[in-house]
Amino acid sequence: HISWYPKIAQRFKELFDLTKVELEITKAVVTGMGLTQLATSRRRSVGTVRQQAKKLLSKLNLHSQTELVSLYSGFSKFTLNSVIEDSELEALGITVSQHVLTRPDQRIIDYECVGPEEGHPVIFIPALLGGNTVTEDIFKALTELNIRLIMPWRPGLSQSGLSGEPDLASFERYANALSALMDRLEIQACPIIGHITGTLFAYAAAKYVPDRIQALTIANGIV
Repeated sequence: HISWYPKIAQRFKELFDLTKVELEITKAVVTGMGLTQLATSRRRSVGTVRQQAKKLLSKLNLHSQTELVSLYSGFSKFTLNSVIEDSELEALGITVSQHVLTRPDQRIIDYECVGPEEGHPVIFIPALLGGNTVTEDIFKALTELNIRLIMPWRPGLSQSGLSGEPDLASFERYANALSALMDRLEIQACPIIGHITGTLFAYAAAKYVPDRIQALTIANGIV
């Protein structure tokens, strides 16, 4: 389930030149409504709606509804701060604190924290496309389980600087940056989660700063 904000949806529609029907299909898919329910509400046959959905995926060069969800999720994250007021997020009970850590070489590590301030810390390194999107359900789960999710952006994304040339050494530099981030947050050690391509950076942390990592979990796209 991904929150649907009309302002973000309109930008998504304009960017990808979607029709009104294509945007309705996108909304149904990303909010969990489903094509069958959409067909009923639009008084169209399921076959017609499925064919329209197939054309939409082809138009966006996607291969599945899951990829459509990932695309919208990533777009929503990168657009959220520019169109949604803090008061609107607070009304949903969602509070995400954003921070930056400046390294000695002047690189910037951009990171976000969500969940109880005194909750059990867990580092989450997201996939490239999904970004650090936090849905209402995720926020509620973090609160109930008393987990403080720490989400460092990947090198070159958001305000984070590149960690040097794209070679194996850059993974060690990023692992050391994570260790410095944990020092700032006064965390001796904690679990780390790598999501899809974030797996590479999670493994790097386990290799180069193993004393800071209590457990390593890898999640695929469906998880």
